[in-house]
Amino acid sequence: MHQIRVRGGVAQDAATRKFRAIVNLDGKIYESPETFETEGEAMAHYERHIRPKLMAMMRAASGQLGIKVLRRKIDEVLGRKKEASDNSN
Repeated sequence: MHQIRVRGGVAQDAATRKFRAIVNLDGKIYESPETFETEGEAMAHYERHIRPKLMAMMRAASGQLGIKVLRRKIDEVLGRKKEASDNSN
C-alpha cells in the first residue's frame, strides 16, 4: 500500500509578498484562501485552525482512505486548493 505523505506549513506568494498556510499532500500543494502579512501569522493560523483538523482527518483515515478522498477532505479543511505543476486528479 502507498504511504501517503502529508506536511503543512506556510509559503509566501512571490507576486503579493503575502503568506498563506499550506498543506503538501504527496507533492500537491493546497493553499488556504486567507493571506497574512507575516510568516508568523500564517503559521499561527495553520497551527490553530488547519493542523488540528488535518491531524483528526489523518487519524480517522489511518490507511482506510485513498488519496483522492484525502485530497477532497483537504479541500474541505482549507477551503480551496492549488495544485503544484500538475493538473491531474
